[in-house]
Amino acid sequence: MNSNRVSKRFLPLKKAYYFAVLALLSLSLMTSCKKDSSSSADVDDVADNIASSAGTSNSGLGSEIEMVAKLAKTSKAMMLKSAQGDTLYSKDSTFSLSNPAGSLITYNYNFNFKFGYVYALNNPSYIYCNTNISGSFDAPRLGSTDSRKGAWVLTGLAATSDSYILNGTVTITGDSKSKVRNKSTASSKSVITASDVKVNKTTRIITEGTLNWAISGQINNSPYAYTAKLVYKGSGKAEVTINGNTYTISLASGQVD
Repeated sequence: MNSNRVSKRFLPLKKAYYFAVLALLSLSLMTSCKKDSSSSADVDDVADNIASSAGTSNSGLGSEIEMVAKLAKTSKAMMLKSAQGDTLYSKDSTFSLSNPAGSLITYNYNFNFKFGYVYALNNPSYIYCNTNISGSFDAPRLGSTDSRKGAWVLTGLAATSDSYILNGTVTITGDSKSKVRNKSTASSKSVITASDVKVNKTTRIITEGTLNWAISGQINNSPYAYTAKLVYKGSGKAEVTINGNTYTISLASGQVD
């Protein structure tokens, strides 16, 4: 008798518990769906931001990498004449670049490169290059104002090597305005680690390598933070993976295909 009374008394409590669990599960699922939807939109905007920052024709990071390789090649003969024993030859280079008239992508950037050859046993061992760049660009999908600082080490100097190899770190800060989807406004900071990025010595085109990209900031006043990986695929293409989503980008246009 006592056991029956106990079970009947707790039956309503058990039902209430089950309904509470179901309600929490439903709320959790609804909240999860909302987060996924918002996150997906943010990821697309971040992919556009990375694509533009990595571009070659808009004075983006791709053009910086190719310029470092170009400076290494054009300055090599002069620097070799100046080397005596284990020495360091350094040089500053300051210049500006803007788009040709009638370009679809417009840009205006100021560059300062401090670079030089480090010698060992009368032979160049590696090249260092510290970069400081600032400016703005406007493209069909995105407009941006940004500044970036880089520290590069370039190897592959032997005549038998057909490619320069760059490793280094770059920090980019800036503001951007999207022209697609929700036309989001964003502020961002990127910290990028470049690993074994190869640039063909003859064409000065990036052929392979990896950029590990940590980006954070705000999109429409909502904070975000992602870790992305950009892999150069050759033929002017790269793949960016963010939060499980993979995007193919054109380096020439600095845009997601």
